[in-house]
Amino acid sequence: MSRAAPRRRQDGSGNGGPRVVTLARLDLRADRSGTASLAVLVLITTVLAAAVPVVFTRSADAALPAMMAAAPALQRDLGFTLEDRIDGSSGDPLADVMAAGEELREALPPSVAALVDHGVVAADTVALEASEKAGDGFRAWLRLRAQPNIEQRIRYVSGRAPAAVEGMGPIEIALSTSTAALARSGLDDAFALDPELGILLPVHVVGIFEAIDPSADDWADRALLEPTVINEGDGDRIEVTGTALIATEQVPGEYGVAARVGSSFRLAWRFILDWQRTDAATRASIINDLAALRVSHPFSGESSDTTVPSLSTGLLAILERYARELAAAQAAMTLALIGPACAALGALGMIAATIARRRQDGVRLLRARGASDGQVLTARAIVASLIVLPAALVGGLIVVVLAGAAWLSTVGTITLVVAGVAVGLAIATTAHRLRESDGQLRQARPAVWWGGPRSLVRDGLLIAVAIAGVIWIGQRGATGRAEGPTGAGGTIPETDPLLLLVPVLVALAGALIAWRAYVPIVRAASAVAAAHPGFVAVHALRGPARGAGSLQVPLVVLVVTIAVGVFSAVVVASLQHEQDVVAWRTVGADYRVESATRQSLPVVLADVPGVEASADVVLRDGILSGGSVRALQLMGAALDVDAYRQVVAGTPADGPIPDALWTTAWTADSGLTPEAPIPAVLVGEAARRPDLRVGDPFELSAFGAPSHYVVAKILPEFPGATSPKGTVIVPLGAIRAAEPDRTFVADQSFVRAPAALGVALHEATIGSFGAPNVGIVSRADVRAAMEADPLVRDTSIGFGLALLVAVAFSMLVVAVAVVRDVAGRQAEIALLRALGTLPRQVLGVIGVEQGTVVITAVTGGLMLGCLMGIVAVPSLGLDRFVRPGRIVDAAVEWPVVSGVALSQAVLALLVMIVATIAVRRRDPVPAMMRDA
Repeated sequence: MSRAAPRRRQDGSGNGGPRVVTLARLDLRADRSGTASLAVLVLITTVLAAAVPVVFTRSADAALPAMMAAAPALQRDLGFTLEDRIDGSSGDPLADVMAAGEELREALPPSVAALVDHGVVAADTVALEASEKAGDGFRAWLRLRAQPNIEQRIRYVSGRAPAAVEGMGPIEIALSTSTAALARSGLDDAFALDPELGILLPVHVVGIFEAIDPSADDWADRALLEPTVINEGDGDRIEVTGTALIATEQVPGEYGVAARVGSSFRLAWRFILDWQRTDAATRASIINDLAALRVSHPFSGESSDTTVPSLSTGLLAILERYARELAAAQAAMTLALIGPACAALGALGMIAATIARRRQDGVRLLRARGASDGQVLTARAIVASLIVLPAALVGGLIVVVLAGAAWLSTVGTITLVVAGVAVGLAIATTAHRLRESDGQLRQARPAVWWGGPRSLVRDGLLIAVAIAGVIWIGQRGATGRAEGPTGAGGTIPETDPLLLLVPVLVALAGALIAWRAYVPIVRAASAVAAAHPGFVAVHALRGPARGAGSLQVPLVVLVVTIAVGVFSAVVVASLQHEQDVVAWRTVGADYRVESATRQSLPVVLADVPGVEASADVVLRDGILSGGSVRALQLMGAALDVDAYRQVVAGTPADGPIPDALWTTAWTADSGLTPEAPIPAVLVGEAARRPDLRVGDPFELSAFGAPSHYVVAKILPEFPGATSPKGTVIVPLGAIRAAEPDRTFVADQSFVRAPAALGVALHEATIGSFGAPNVGIVSRADVRAAMEADPLVRDTSIGFGLALLVAVAFSMLVVAVAVVRDVAGRQAEIALLRALGTLPRQVLGVIGVEQGTVVITAVTGGLMLGCLMGIVAVPSLGLDRFVRPGRIVDAAVEWPVVSGVALSQAVLALLVMIVATIAVRRRDPVPAMMRDA
């Protein structure tokens, strides 16, 4: 006895058994391959988890500048205007105006001032009529503009830059090419402008210029490049209002424009902002500062009675849209991460369980030598920490090096969470092994599917909460609203984390049901197979009864992964479907060709080769009288409804025209008397404000003599009708029948043509008649613009990447589970072989047993994913990516979702087969000797 005691102390044993440190050292040296696998998996998981917020934040930071670049220049810049006089008292022309602009810039809030790149200053006179240009229904108006530092942005096509002229001689002006063409003026023209006071102001055109870069923000105000044209009465009355450039030296002085016009100038200061300088930390302050700036410089269309410059910008609206899209992207991507998170958790758990199983013999030996369960668990916690913490720290360090030191805090938190989860799983799997019997290493026990009354209550509570959440989320939405200043609504949308938990609860409840239902399903199938001859099916389906319940873990992971894949497909399909609907409603056809200057179209679209059909539209400004209004200004649209039927037949734009407008037997009395009203469709504001109902009469002055109409249909919107004032759609045939002596030439046309005809259609219209005269709106271009939205693109990419990561982790779980299951049954396989079972039969047994997992996972995942999509999609705020205010319903495209589910199932089967074949090649003799 005296010799035994020292030997126990030398071995590290005593009254308390082996020391924890000694146990940890022995544990660390065992199963080095498993240790390396866990370290690599933790490293990969940490890198992926820590990279998610970094990538999303950088994507969000890049999205705002891209969104600003896509917005019209007048909206993304900061403009101030003021009606004031220029008396020329300063020694430097327009020095006071430019100094006032510098004062405005210095007074900007710091967050906004930091974005200013440069400024543009302009001073305009009132619109002066060109008296010599009047006649034949044509009138031309010109504003004279002084704009410092414009020489670097224009080139003269002919002539020269205007110069200051002494005395009462003609003032030299320069016109853009478009203004000269539409105002019917050319080089060396001399004519007089009639100021407000009736004094003739002679001018002389000395130069014709064009912009070097017309798309630059410096040309946000297009007045100097493109005039406005008002066309009335089918070209009988045309008014052109353009802007001419004068020398800055010509503004002040005794004979300057300011003295000779004798009226106020419209002063404009526009600040070009560089949105690349923004980041997540400054966006909120920019919104707040812009809201304060709007209060201190309120917008006013008439600012002559104030000394405060009027603010005109669309920045708040763009920032509000960005905030909404960002909230929707956060909500969608949070749900997309369910799959990768579940699969990564399953992979870590399976690796930890495999390590615990391999070390079970050593643990059993240590317990036989006196080690307690607490010592074993403590040693395993130390070993797991020594494996996991370095791997997690390396993964976090990689992300910090790539992302920057600013992410140290966030990445550090994620690293600790991943490490803590991995260590916890290692301890949990070891504790589970310790609770097993000390008998044989692999006992035949039934798989667990019924956990008793407590399990029933717990599972029922989770399912009940998930169902209640489904009802709740249907009443509210996943994107709540948090108070804060914005452009319109006064609120900044944010993600409601409580509502986002509902799809997560649905996924957990579905996975739990799959877990509980798997064993009964296979047992029922086993009973059916037992009644039929065949060794493979009978033996394979008895797996749950033999203890093959280890495949329940990959079953749950596969169910959730397939469900998230199906959910991702539903989200993307829903977004694409809504984009397609919005594109149709915006354009109204494949193409909408319209006169940009409200003149008649210079080309007959039906004559363009390749055009399948075209429908003409005559647009006229009109006044509606009826219902609750006496004079409502709106847009009258006379549509060739017979041709329109061919244009939209079989498309999402088909259907809104009522049968009353399809009538072709129009008479000369149509619309001339109350007894023969013309049927009409009220759209937008024309449908809301007059308080008219179907069958009510009203009067409309838009198309000449016909003035009596009757409401045939009321629509909140109509494909292609974009007038904010509202639109009244009437049949063009009725208008022509009532006015046979007038020629109604279309100034808009809906065109049905393939996407490949876009270039030819562009050449036949814009290429032949010039961009100022004709414009084309393409459905494909509208759709492409929505798809090019950075947050839309990044959200779709994020769903794809999340699915790939989830599939990769889930395949790892499947492979580990199959290897564990087949390796644990080596003795059984050897015994079957010894009894004469063929190798293909053995492989068939394993394949059928694993196939039940895949079939169950596909069925459960497909149903669960569709349910998640139906529940979550209407609440994700996807309308913010296309058209705010319209709920986007789930679009379940069964061929697509079935393909997603089956592709993952096929991949899982391949992994199972490969893993099974690889394990079967091992020598089964050691396993038989061990279990003997």
